[in-house]
Amino acid sequence: MYIRPQSIKLDKKRQILVIDWNDGNSVEYSWDGLRDACPCAQCRQEHSSNNVNTVDMVFVLNPVKSFTLDSVELAGNYALKLYWSDGHNTGIYGWEYLRTLSLPNS
Repeated sequence: MYIRPQSIKLDKKRQILVIDWNDGNSVEYSWDGLRDACPCAQCRQEHSSNNVNTVDMVFVLNPVKSFTLDSVELAGNYALKLYWSDGHNTGIYGWEYLRTLSLPNS
């Protein structure tokens, strides 16, 4: 069986994306988890460059994330494209990739 969504709901109040899959599973993806798992080249590079040696630092500052998920669009028959309020929209989340994500619920 080819796994694909039966329904996709953007719940802005709870800040989750809910996907009901054709195998009977329903998964809630948190916005933070989706953004952290963005598969685009820019985000993958940022994630790999975050491994800074912090031994000599007095403290480490982590920037506050300030974005919302504005909309979701189908990318062909195989993926979702997410549109974030900060203008980011280059990540294509394939069905298989979404199913492998173990994202915490909001």
